Amino acid sequence: MAAVGAELWPHSHSEMSERIRRFDWGATVLGAPDTWPPALRLLLDTLLEAPLPMCILWGEQALQLYNDAHAALIGDRHPAELGQPACHRWGGDLGTAQPGLRHRPPRRATGIAQPAAGDRA
Repeated sequence: MAAVGAELWPHSHSEMSERIRRFDWGATVLGAPDTWPPALRLLLDTLLEAPLPMCILWGEQALQLYNDAHAALIGDRHPAELGQPACHRWGGDLGTAQPGLRHRPPRRATGIAQPAAGDRA
């Protein structure tokens, strides 16, 4: 439970927000949520409010974080999917998602959005 005066995070009051708050993230490579990158926290806050099914595959292990609509979509695989590596739950083959999971080095900010070299036609 959050300490008195502590900010409740994730900010959403959805079922998945509550599950994310209660999940033992310390047992994963992500560690405690208060150590997560701001980009992940912001992305997750956005995803949890989305009405469409959405899932984040984060980090080297592609750990799954998802919203209520995605939970409904995956049926009886929920809630076991939360925090699990996608390859363990999806049979080791991520199919069409695989190209999006490749490592990309950070891009230098230029003020103009440009595709990565491998993404150019």
